[in-house]
Amino acid sequence: FNTLEHPDTDIGGDEFGEWIHRLLYLVHCDPPAWSSTLEGAPLSMDHKHRLRHMVTRYLESDLYSQICQAQNSTHQCMFEKRVQMICSSRLINGRLDGAFFNGDDWVIYDYKTQVSDTQRSRYQRQMSIYALLLSNGVAPWSSGVIQLHLYDCTTGQSTIERLTGNQQQDILDQMTSTLASIDSKTFTPPAESQCHQCDIWRVQSTCPQRDLFDIDDSL
Repeated sequence: FNTLEHPDTDIGGDEFGEWIHRLLYLVHCDPPAWSSTLEGAPLSMDHKHRLRHMVTRYLESDLYSQICQAQNSTHQCMFEKRVQMICSSRLINGRLDGAFFNGDDWVIYDYKTQVSDTQRSRYQRQMSIYALLLSNGVAPWSSGVIQLHLYDCTTGQSTIERLTGNQQQDILDQMTSTLASIDSKTFTPPAESQCHQCDIWRVQSTCPQRDLFDIDDSL
């Protein structure tokens, strides 16, 4: 964090987002450390107050409870997990804030500092690609369902979507088809208002020779 070199500095939205991600990671992976980390952070009192309020709200959320329950059971949990898959000779790359198995379904969660109505569908598209990458890297499970939890750190609200195995296959088919059209030079990027799950393709279309998609950078 660059602010470590500049005590009590004001920070922008991206860096503020990095801090809340760091603190929520510590909440689960090193619980005693989150408060002391925040206390010692070279941030303004206003930013510390906002971050503490967000963490306190998160500790009262259903998502926090579900993750703790998975941690305390024999179910799998992942934190800050890099996930990848090969599609049409290209590496699709992403990083999950976290995922866990609840005994029936896999659950992917993504922390956002704030989620506006215009951003929500874009973030959900991002998470639907994450779902493909996760399902590619874990053992098959009976329901085949992946739940997507988009968590708004400002409001404490989660937007939850369920992707069935058939829906995941539809997304994979779209990815494969679009990559084939890029290779054949026949792909025309749709307008953003018509782009359902194609933000990743708009990035690729500007550089057709690129063989790595980083979901985090493209969205």
